[in-house]
Amino acid sequence: MFLPGLVLSACAFVLTSQFSDAVKMPNASSEHALRQELLTSYDRFVRPVLLPLTIVNVSFSLKLISLINVDNKNHMVTSKLLIKQIWHNPFLTWDKAKHDGIGQIRMSKDEIWVPDITLLNSASNPSRQTINHYESWVTVYSNGTNVWVSLAIHDSECQIKVQNFPFDKQKCVIDFASESYDTKFLDIQLLPESHTETQDTRQMSNEEWKIIENKIQLIKERGDCCSTPFAHVKLHLGMERIPTFYILYLLCPSAILSLLVFFSFIIPPDNGERIGFCSSRFFFLSVSIFFSSRICCRTIRETSLFLESSLL
Repeated sequence: MFLPGLVLSACAFVLTSQFSDAVKMPNASSEHALRQELLTSYDRFVRPVLLPLTIVNVSFSLKLISLINVDNKNHMVTSKLLIKQIWHNPFLTWDKAKHDGIGQIRMSKDEIWVPDITLLNSASNPSRQTINHYESWVTVYSNGTNVWVSLAIHDSECQIKVQNFPFDKQKCVIDFASESYDTKFLDIQLLPESHTETQDTRQMSNEEWKIIENKIQLIKERGDCCSTPFAHVKLHLGMERIPTFYILYLLCPSAILSLLVFFSFIIPPDNGERIGFCSSRFFFLSVSIFFSSRICCRTIRETSLFLESSLL
């Protein structure tokens, strides 16, 4: 009699422990049930509207975190951007009182509809600049509000002008827009934090470039494909090159080599050292020009004034 009673007591203890754990963690099972309820028969390819002519309004903010690199030769700018998108999805709503007070859940971008707002003037592989490039989760609230905050590194095209190298200033535009929906189906409004004129640009700059302009603009543009305009969010980026490195390692040596031309006339013509002196100067000047050409971008529209003066 003692052994069966001991077994029954052990079973009762295990069942009681499991029941108490389930009571302590109601949100785990409740969130699972909520996800099943929301995603059953849900089609993530359908716009989140109840009527077909309703416009999806996306609140959008774009913030430059840092300028990573400016590729002079390939006309490309690499930047780290913080993007925030907010929209309403009437198909993802629930009553908090019926789901243990759950007010928000996290969902993958592959489970629900998300705006296809992407970088239009991408300079990298197109597959990297789609919405799949953003790996963060979407926060879904009980009232249907969806918030998607993503931090990503983008490569964008930028026409680099080298005429005033290394004292040049560049202006680039980073253009975001929907690839599929015009303003009849998806419209964009800027969030207040998108107005970044008052931000400290020193934290965004790098060791070679200084940010002198950082302005967000929302415009409606018509493309070649459609008569209805598309909403575009454009980041106007102004940059000024920091010339310290090039002054020390390019301009100063080239200036010294140019001044050595006058010393060559002091050496007598019949002296063999004059030929060696001029040959050495020509060699070092060629190395300087080669180094400059490696830095400057590949373009036939204009050349650097520094290279032109070095050839003279």
